[in-house]
Amino acid sequence: MAPMRHAGILAIQVVSMAVLTVILLVALERTPATSAQLPMLEAVTTDGEVALSFRLDGVFDEDFRRKLESGLPTGFVFELRLVKHRKRWWDRTLETRRFQVAAMYNAITREYLINYKLDGRLVESRVVVDPNALEPAMTEFDDLASFTLDDTTSAFERLRVRARAELGRRLLLG
Repeated sequence: MAPMRHAGILAIQVVSMAVLTVILLVALERTPATSAQLPMLEAVTTDGEVALSFRLDGVFDEDFRRKLESGLPTGFVFELRLVKHRKRWWDRTLETRRFQVAAMYNAITREYLINYKLDGRLVESRVVVDPNALEPAMTEFDDLASFTLDDTTSAFERLRVRARAELGRRLLLG
C-alpha cells in the first residue's frame, strides 16, 4: 500500500510543477518587452524652486497606440524623488512627487485629450489633433515645477533627483 501512496504524491507533484511552469510562461509572455528608457533628466534651481526637464523614449509602439485608440485613459506615472546625497551612507529622501500623464482619444472628433497631474491635482490639459504630435506631448517635459526647497536646505548640500516611470501594470523603469 505504501508504494501506491508515494506514486500518487509523485503524480500530484508532477502535475503541480507542470501547472506552475505554464503559469510562469504565460506571465513572461504577457510582460511587455520594451526598450523604454529615461535618457535625459535635468534639474534647475531658481529661487528655491526645482524645475525638471526629462524625456521618456521607446514606449510608443503598436500595442501602446492600440490602447490609446480604444478611448480609455492611457499613459504613464512618473515617481520623482528629491534626495539628499550622503557619501558612504543611504541617501535621505526629502520629497516625493507623482506626475501622471494620461491621454484619451475621442473617435468622433479625432482628438487626443492629454491631462497632466502632479500629486493627483490637475496641472494642465491639452488637446492634440495631430497623431504625430502626441508622442512628444506625452513623453517630453520641460521646466516642470516639481519641488520647493525650504529655508533649512543649505546651498552646499548635495541634492539629487531620481525618476522612475511606471509603464503599465508590471513594468517599472528607473
